[in-house]
Amino acid sequence: MTIQDLGSIGEVVAAIATVVTLAYLALQIRENTRAIRVDALRSYSSAAEGAVVAIASSDSLADIFNRGLSNYDSLNPTELTRFRFITSQLVTSVAQTYLEAELGHLDSCVLDAQKSSLQFLKSPCGRKWWTLHKASLAPKFQAWVDEIFGFDA
Repeated sequence: MTIQDLGSIGEVVAAIATVVTLAYLALQIRENTRAIRVDALRSYSSAAEGAVVAIASSDSLADIFNRGLSNYDSLNPTELTRFRFITSQLVTSVAQTYLEAELGHLDSCVLDAQKSSLQFLKSPCGRKWWTLHKASLAPKFQAWVDEIFGFDA
């Protein structure tokens, strides 16, 4: 066997090692992507869950939320602040999910499942909240909400 033959064998071994390394890296990237998606889903679920738990576990906050949806203008300044924050938390969690789905980091079925969290926006006072506060959200998300609920843009 000549040095040239050994060099050729070395090149073949190096090529095989490169392919194996790339395949391993591709698997690692895929697993990492799955882990990131799971973490993102947990994060968005936690954000929405926080608002729901707050409303469900506090009679006064539930009362403020219900009154805010039925008569936004009847809330005193403290109640209005609470209503705005809890409503913002609900909407922002869905907005984050929307943006992640748009980027391809989450399946669209996750977003579809969270649409129901925004049903309160269909009430006259929910619509008023949306009109007053939607500008703080991403324009694509605003357009999506306007479209699914039939709001004028």
